[in-house]
Amino acid sequence: MKLPYLRLVTLLSFFLFLEMKSNLKATEIDSFYKLKTQTLEGEPINLSEFAGKVALVVNVASRCGFTGQYNDLQSLHEEFSPRGFTVLAFPSNEFGGQEPGTPEQIREFCTTKFNVTF
Repeated sequence: MKLPYLRLVTLLSFFLFLEMKSNLKATEIDSFYKLKTQTLEGEPINLSEFAGKVALVVNVASRCGFTGQYNDLQSLHEEFSPRGFTVLAFPSNEFGGQEPGTPEQIREFCTTKFNVTF
């Protein structure tokens, strides 16, 4: 996927989020930030740490036809993170077994093949 196209999709997604946000109650919006998860390294993290930032939440898999998206996501991260943007990528093996690796294997794959830092 070309970066300008990904930017357009991201921008449209952001505007869709803003439109949805205007129709949601404050409690519905806040519920995202009440969620807790784990980093790839297994450390607990509260999504409240991302309140006030624009967060792109993506499902990723290293054996997916869209694996090249890591390049585009990293470019977005590098360009916009100084302005409060963050990429929250969640590896998933639930869709056709496309992410069968351990957290260590996933981290190794993402950093060596795509120089991912998010």
